[in-house]
Amino acid sequence: MSFKFGENFIALVGLNHKTSSVEEREEALKFFRELPGILLATCNRVEVYLQNTRLEIPRPEFKFQNFYYFEGEEVIKHLFRVASGLDSQILGETEILGQVRKTYLESQGKYWLLDQIFGRAVEVGKRVRKETAISQGNVSVASVAVAKVVKLLGGVYNRKVILIGVGKVSETVAKILWKFNFNFIYVANRTYTKALELAQKIGGNAVHFDQLAEELKDADLVISSTAAPHLVLRKQQIGLREKPLIIFDLAVPRDVDPEVSRLPGILLFNIDDLQEEINLNLLKRKLEAVFAEKIIEEEVKRFCESFALVPAAAV
Repeated sequence: MSFKFGENFIALVGLNHKTSSVEEREEALKFFRELPGILLATCNRVEVYLQNTRLEIPRPEFKFQNFYYFEGEEVIKHLFRVASGLDSQILGETEILGQVRKTYLESQGKYWLLDQIFGRAVEVGKRVRKETAISQGNVSVASVAVAKVVKLLGGVYNRKVILIGVGKVSETVAKILWKFNFNFIYVANRTYTKALELAQKIGGNAVHFDQLAEELKDADLVISSTAAPHLVLRKQQIGLREKPLIIFDLAVPRDVDPEVSRLPGILLFNIDDLQEEINLNLLKRKLEAVFAEKIIEEEVKRFCESFALVPAAAV
């Protein structure tokens, strides 16, 4: 059913991480860019919001089978849920609200009714996060690891950190450490140029892999996440130390020899040690999602009433 405000009606068509692959979303994006509407494109979704444009589905050029299509009130509800993190791959994540806000600011003035919907969606996203704990508690390996590090170290000033590996997890960890004001971050990788590249992004220092044992002597923290099929850190590389060392092994298969934990002054954690906390925080977010959904329903009803959104047949 189409919904109208005066002579206006709204609809959306999209694909997301639940309905399509990255390749399909990339292909859909090319088609969506040609449609006269507001495009919301993120890593996990491509959606185009339409005002007064009837999109006949299927069209010959629209070859995607797993798209979703909403009209009227369902469009509003969907966008409110998206902005609130309820439709995200990671429940309650906060980045999507900024992406919706950016889309809203860039598209203002083109479609007056969609402007109102996007603007309200931003406010709803803020309200959901203020009145619920949907975004609280770390739910990624990188964020849980760093939060645990800060708690264990008691402070970040003058703490020497060594990151082993330059993949996605290591880069995410590096950025979080930088935000927490760790000011001595060293990056080690078998390919030195890659270590240098990541180090430059965060204002850190690159380490040649054959110098790792020497750099470990005065380190406070090691976080390892490589794609190596073998161990990259063994007991003999660490040896006896004068001060404690915290090690997080975030790799699968593991980077760090489990025997390292037998050395005095060594605290060794792996992904299994972090997963329990991640699962607990995810469960808490799912419980909070119930309250968030109630806010969404309330806000959708309020919006439709304030804009007199009615079925087209009644107009």
